[in-house]
Amino acid sequence: MQGSGVQVYWTSRGWALADVDYEAT
Repeated sequence: MQGSGVQVYWTSRGWALADVDYEAT
């Protein structure tokens, strides 16, 4: 299974963006 994109999550400092790029079987 493959996927890529971005995750947005809330932190104590505000919104944060994390790049997501992974490949798993």
